[in-house]
Amino acid sequence: NNLILRDPLGITMGHPQNPANTVTFGVIRNNVILDNRDISGSNGGYAIASGGKYDPTFGLITLDGLNISGNIISTNTQNINVVAVISIGDPIGSVAVPTNNVHIYDNIIYNWRGTSGATGVAFRYAGPYASNIVIENNTFQQVNGGPVSEILDTSVLPELTFRNNKYYGSSAQSSWFSIGGTNYDLAGWTTQTGEIGAQAQQVSFVDPNRNVAT
Repeated sequence: NNLILRDPLGITMGHPQNPANTVTFGVIRNNVILDNRDISGSNGGYAIASGGKYDPTFGLITLDGLNISGNIISTNTQNINVVAVISIGDPIGSVAVPTNNVHIYDNIIYNWRGTSGATGVAFRYAGPYASNIVIENNTFQQVNGGPVSEILDTSVLPELTFRNNKYYGSSAQSSWFSIGGTNYDLAGWTTQTGEIGAQAQQVSFVDPNRNVAT
């Protein structure tokens, strides 16, 4: 139940500076996150980011048990390359980093690309390791372009379950989805992921362009 405004990192869980061999878990629910910003001139980061982490100094951090639900994340107005609205998993592949039992559901993500030239994806699974990750009943709306959903490593596909999500992007549907660096339209996405009930649908909201300034 937090209101987070123009924060470059938003909410993070599973930081590598936790004590070595820590298992992190928890709930990220019913937050409103509006807009993003840079970090001392560098590109902004995430709205919600979590996953197992490894750092050679601090050790291995396991994520096991995370609920991300009921969050509204909207209206990035910055001309910066924000990374992703919801990002799960650690993209560093040199060490097996466990990310287990994550449920992402009933979230609304709206217009996170940013202004001219910026990029930002609504959902990303970043790591090469996963177990029992469920993404369902979310509304991903990229009304100003930008990718809608991406999976960086194809090896995790058997552990990712997508169900009943609504997707929309103002760019060509052939660029909405990316898996292992290859772009797909909705039909290709559902073939690759096995998602049941996926819809390409633009959803209407009351005053959707309201931002921090208004």
